[in-house]
Amino acid sequence: MMLEVKDISYAYDNERTIFSNIEFTLNKGEILTILGPNGSGKTTLLNCLANIFVPSSGEILIKGVPFAELSLRQVAQMIGYVPQIHIPVYGFNVRDFVVMGRAPYMGMFAKPKKSDYDLVDDALEMMEITHLADRPYTEISGGEMQQVTIARAIVQQPDMILLDEPTAHLDYGNQLRTVKMIKKLAQEGYAVIMTTHMPDHAVLLEGKVGILDRSGHMRVGPTSETLKEDVLREVYRVELKLVYIDEVGRIACVASGIDV
Repeated sequence: MMLEVKDISYAYDNERTIFSNIEFTLNKGEILTILGPNGSGKTTLLNCLANIFVPSSGEILIKGVPFAELSLRQVAQMIGYVPQIHIPVYGFNVRDFVVMGRAPYMGMFAKPKKSDYDLVDDALEMMEITHLADRPYTEISGGEMQQVTIARAIVQQPDMILLDEPTAHLDYGNQLRTVKMIKKLAQEGYAVIMTTHMPDHAVLLEGKVGILDRSGHMRVGPTSETLKEDVLREVYRVELKLVYIDEVGRIACVASGIDV
């Protein structure tokens, strides 16, 4: 078991509860897609799973060890985190920015080796962004920054990768390529958790889905059993349908027509 989340809750200043009683497990090679409306606590939950925030109650274990017993370096070697927004502070070229993912394995004043840059080149190729290698990170688009940040997490070689709305700034084609890449990561043995506003991403990824509702509770289960029309209606307050489409050979999440 890669990750075990035991009855965690989180409240800002121990007053305003964001979520409570969340429990689930995740094994190597599994994907958990977390859905929920704006303000439901998806990013806060991901920050807890990344050991950035400490839950108000409950416990999180990775590889059977509680976070409290691990150093920050040990956590960084096991968990790669791709935030929703990354604000660049210096114009490193993309290749040098991505190699920073090797930091958990390097000494304080050590420099990256050729083997580290080989991993960078492999990650850039996997993300299909080798053409950005020598571009300043500060001069690429928001969508390209998101792809580069994912490459940095891959270079980190963690056991688990957390992605906070990784498709938010991407055009439709790059959204689908990113979802495909996430599925490939799971096939290579990574445990993957991603948040998204798109129920269809959960359908495409299969695996598990976690649906975080407006009251701060999350139901978790296999996507095929948990993602239902009545649940989607309750969460998003719009009429959504899960429809099998012969032309693409799969179920898709689609919206009903818009009346004005």
